[in-house]
Amino acid sequence: MDYEEAHHELVKCVVVGDTAVGKTRLICARACDTRVTLEQLIVPHVPTVWAIDQYRIQRQVLERSFQTVDGISCSLRLWDTFGDHDKDRRFAYGNSDVCSFVSPSQIPAVATATLSNRACTRDSGASVPHGPSYLVGCKSGLRHMWKDEQPTAFTHKRGPLIRRVREADILLPEQGRLVANEIGAPYYETSAYTMFGVHTLFENIVRAALCSQRRHGFLMSHLKRVQNPWIQVPFCPPKPEAKTVVIPKDSLLTDDLRMLYEHKPYCDVLFLAQGTPIPAHRFLLAASCQTFYDLFTIDLSDVLPEAFVQTCARPSPIVCHKFNSDKEQLIESDSSSQTESDASSTQGFSALAVRKIVNHPAFEEIEVRYSVDVPIANLHLVITLNDVLSAEIFSMCLAYLYLGDVRKPASAHTMSRLEKAAYLLNITELSSSIENMHNREEFLNLSIKTRFLEKQKEQLRQLCLVENHFSDITFQLDDGTCCAHRALLMVRCDMMDAMLGGTFKERQEKLIPLPGVDLACFRAFLEYIYTDSISSVGVLEPVELMALANRLCLPHLLALIEQAVTRELGAAILGDERDVTEDLVTLLEPAQLHNAKQLARWCLVQLSIKYNELTRYNKKALHSLRPGNLAYLNLNRWPPVWYLNEVEHYQKCMRDNAALKLKLSKHRSGSGCLCFHKGDTNLTPMTARTRSALSKKLRQFSIRTGSFKFSFFPRTVPVWNSLPALVAEAPSLVFFKGELSRHSF
Repeated sequence: MDYEEAHHELVKCVVVGDTAVGKTRLICARACDTRVTLEQLIVPHVPTVWAIDQYRIQRQVLERSFQTVDGISCSLRLWDTFGDHDKDRRFAYGNSDVCSFVSPSQIPAVATATLSNRACTRDSGASVPHGPSYLVGCKSGLRHMWKDEQPTAFTHKRGPLIRRVREADILLPEQGRLVANEIGAPYYETSAYTMFGVHTLFENIVRAALCSQRRHGFLMSHLKRVQNPWIQVPFCPPKPEAKTVVIPKDSLLTDDLRMLYEHKPYCDVLFLAQGTPIPAHRFLLAASCQTFYDLFTIDLSDVLPEAFVQTCARPSPIVCHKFNSDKEQLIESDSSSQTESDASSTQGFSALAVRKIVNHPAFEEIEVRYSVDVPIANLHLVITLNDVLSAEIFSMCLAYLYLGDVRKPASAHTMSRLEKAAYLLNITELSSSIENMHNREEFLNLSIKTRFLEKQKEQLRQLCLVENHFSDITFQLDDGTCCAHRALLMVRCDMMDAMLGGTFKERQEKLIPLPGVDLACFRAFLEYIYTDSISSVGVLEPVELMALANRLCLPHLLALIEQAVTRELGAAILGDERDVTEDLVTLLEPAQLHNAKQLARWCLVQLSIKYNELTRYNKKALHSLRPGNLAYLNLNRWPPVWYLNEVEHYQKCMRDNAALKLKLSKHRSGSGCLCFHKGDTNLTPMTARTRSALSKKLRQFSIRTGSFKFSFFPRTVPVWNSLPALVAEAPSLVFFKGELSRHSF
């Protein structure tokens, strides 16, 4: 069934070229509006030919062939051909208006493109004497795709039989224009993957065909508005995108607090619930519940001897040697001796002990046990609970204070007892969670847990970092000392676990030297230990913190530092607040040294975008980089060198065409002086037309004297007007001379 309309100008374009250059995919991109996928672009070539009868079978294909160019309605029909040059393709050239020679944008095609296109030029020149020709470079997207991670990963996934595109395989636009100049045809580039240049190419092909019909046909006055083909605007490859920093999930505070609750290392308080000892940590309970904070800060100076009023808490020798799953265990301890030590720690303490009655419904008394056998006196709190709180119920309360989560009790009686314990201990979040369980609204407990954990982190920051409550270890730094909590350090950092819980002398020391670390850096490290986050840091300040995080094998902290730095620098770049080029150069190599790979890659991407500014205004900082980084920047600079050369060539063509237009306008508006003027054959930009339908023919001179009759101008104008269109409309001087020598006057 034919859906043609009579008022459309029919344009036939024959696409020829070698095998596997992309002829069929180029036609499908225009006729079927189909974009080539990454898999189709990389897999081995399968020879195919697009059937011309698709215009009669598929209505959508026919409708897409209709387009309006410069106010002229036309229908573009594309003819695909075989890539094998031994086969006869002259049947496709019949009644064709335009011939398009296709070659891929790869270096191996350069050597064969000239020979094959010369053969196609001879065939098309004989079959299409009046039709224009175009050289099209397909697969232009390979210029920036060969170094993208997605095509590279896809190539490796497909196996070794898929050949990866390398930099040496890429054809530059300058090389494509050289081939186009040899065959005397304009050069265009397209990509069926990015759809660059596809519609622009065929729109200009239609313009060229209509202009050819206007010059060689009759009654073509309606084609006067058709412009000459445009110059193709250079394609700028997409700007490289810096990847967002990915935070690993292997070191979360909630997981480490669960380990702290299950193993109870270095506890400094012991609860007796109906005779059952339950160890815990004062700093964590005080941060989670105000009741325990008031209990642990009771004034005991009236019951303690004066020599022990200012002493610190004695840590119990219950040690946890459990490492994270992603790190190697550094220290192995004797499990048998450790078990004996744990058993002895729960049975008794030093001989001296004092007691004080507590006026609270949940607690009966607080007992302070201390030792006089060691140089530094140690305190250990033993708190006797009221008989209302059983060991099971109090353990559930402790689990909530450590983890912020509570499981639904098995019976209603247990739930009521737990609710009463939460009321006595004034744990409001636990009371709200139990009430939701009664109302069968457990889904609300998630938001309560989130608020509780955020409040717990903030209290840990205040009590442990600002006020230094309940600390049991001190670090000697380069510019001062800083207190911390041994138990949390051990579960949060494997290096600290090996140092403080192994067979090293730091296990028994209270003052531990840590050379090469200043106070501000270590306090930022402790902030991560207690809150699983870091405050906003400056641009150059985190270098020392990155070194410490790499030194202590903390990839999660390293990722948080990278995220903070990239956000601050990204905001400065996006807001154009200041020039961050020097900051990027300064951070690049320290990030590579301290295994901050995501930050280093982010800096490299940003420097490659700012490479032109860096070479123009800050060459000293550029030369300070290592050769490997310089090689990466030279290879991945944006925009690339070939694009800058294309922009310069495009601007030069625009200036030349503007000068030609000005020259023609002056010539036409002159006093009528006759001169032998040959029109230029170059493409014109997106401007108004510069010639009429008979622009290639010269006006005959009016001869008034016999001497002027045999002069140069009157004799050569008829010869020029008698030339065939293939000669007069030659695209280049070389092609014009060759066709002129074969023409007989």
